Amino acid sequence: MATSENTFADRLARGKQLKEALELVANYKPQDPTITLDGLNDLLAIIENKNTEIAVVQSPLTTDIAARKAIIGDDDGLKERTRRIVSYCKSNSEFKPYLNSVKQVAKKLLDLRPKAAKPPEPNGGTPEEVKKRNQGEQSFGDLEKLANDLLQALNNIPNYNPNNAEITINGLQTIIDLFKSLNNSVADRRSLLTNLLWERRDLYEGKNGLRERMKRIHQNIAAEYGKDSEEYTSVIKFKY
Repeated sequence: MATSENTFADRLARGKQLKEALELVANYKPQDPTITLDGLNDLLAIIENKNTEIAVVQSPLTTDIAARKAIIGDDDGLKERTRRIVSYCKSNSEFKPYLNSVKQVAKKLLDLRPKAAKPPEPNGGTPEEVKKRNQGEQSFGDLEKLANDLLQALNNIPNYNPNNAEITINGLQTIIDLFKSLNNSVADRRSLLTNLLWERRDLYEGKNGLRERMKRIHQNIAAEYGKDSEEYTSVIKFKY
């Protein structure tokens, strides 16, 4: 089974080479419409379109994953702001009655390390791999919830108003909103991409997919022209 983008591209290229070889075979007119020149050509076009759909989704997904990681760990990211918020609360004696609630949420947020997020495998992944990806995504949702809990703890503090905009309530709300937006975008694009990858896998590996059609084309040529024929020699070199 194809497991990388290069493998999928290579097998599509072989399918095209087989089609070109068939164009030179005199009187190639199989009864099965799926392995005629038109049938093969239609499948190759569908595969190319599917590869384009996948590329269109893959690029922004990769960008969103990187942006979300940066929001968590950058110098002005969510975790660094959380550390500075705790320090600011410690620095103000009037906030002492509220300090423990802030520290408890902050500790959970800082201790939570979401699993490294990656785009789905080129073949869409097995059910177990999809399950693991979903579990990894849940950890980002947990982080978002803790950030909102921290925001609520700050809202409970009278006169919480630091000079640095990044650790104000509005500053924290802004980064949480952006983090939430990226979480939603990653989830939506990952789901869409997984479905597209599964659809592509069927076009290559499923019933009447490229693998099966190329095999049956070879069998047809062997039957009609013989394995010692020039026609068979010209097409058998292009295997899935």
